[in-house]
Amino acid sequence: MGLYDRDYLREDDYAPGVFPGGPRSMTTNLIIVNVAVFLVDYLFSHDDPLFGERVGPLTEWCALQGNLLSHPWNVWQLLTYGFLHDLNNIRHILFNMIGLYFFGREVEAIYGRREYLLLYMLLLVGSGLVWLVGERTFAHTGLPLIGASGAVMGMTMMFVLHYPHRMILIFGILPMPAWVAGTLFIVMDLAGALGVGQGGNVAYLAHLGGVGLAFLYWRSKWRLSSWIPDRMPRLRLRRPSLRVHRPVDEHSQQQRVDELLAKISSQGEASLTREERRVLEEASRRYQKRRQQ
Repeated sequence: MGLYDRDYLREDDYAPGVFPGGPRSMTTNLIIVNVAVFLVDYLFSHDDPLFGERVGPLTEWCALQGNLLSHPWNVWQLLTYGFLHDLNNIRHILFNMIGLYFFGREVEAIYGRREYLLLYMLLLVGSGLVWLVGERTFAHTGLPLIGASGAVMGMTMMFVLHYPHRMILIFGILPMPAWVAGTLFIVMDLAGALGVGQGGNVAYLAHLGGVGLAFLYWRSKWRLSSWIPDRMPRLRLRRPSLRVHRPVDEHSQQQRVDELLAKISSQGEASLTREERRVLEEASRRYQKRRQQ
């Protein structure tokens, strides 16, 4: 996986990475999660007597199995497999995280944290589905799928599509334009998928799935965040109507009653309004209540 030419690499040009000051980028958060999952899986791993390799419990439970189409209740494996890596080959997680760090940060700077995270998840699911179809159709390896390679290749292609003429260093040595490196990656994955020069248990179809989905996303100008509401709708509960008790000002109340009694004396009871009658009735009830006490 190639690294950037440091002549144009400036930290203030994109989202913050792993350095003091400022919030962590989503790319850095993803790397932390991947490394943490790897360490936990390794810590509780055991030797598999059948294959003579270390196997972790998270890999056993969360890897993408080739029988998912007939076991759809394990659909969550389409996400969890992307956070697992080969415990017997440190290069697996090392190259994936290096590629995600250098290419992913540039993509995140373009699309923002939320859209970038949704795109990363989409690439994981999409590349996993492509591998799954190939596994069931013609590959039949019987091995589960683990690793973030499909999503990382998708992010790499997003970088290439946005910055085709930037110079990158392949393996930190060979400089070439991003579009040339991207073409080389695709050719290598196509050759591997066709069985030409294939070596190791590499999921070439997952790589190609990530690349194809990234191109479709870029070409169609999708915005995944627009499909998801910013806030979940709140359940509006009708509040019961409550009467607020206000202490009665006895002095002003008595003064009001005296005024109404004077009005009755001078103009008669028929001159009272409905509101004035209510005031007198309430005053009478209070008087009766005090007498009973």
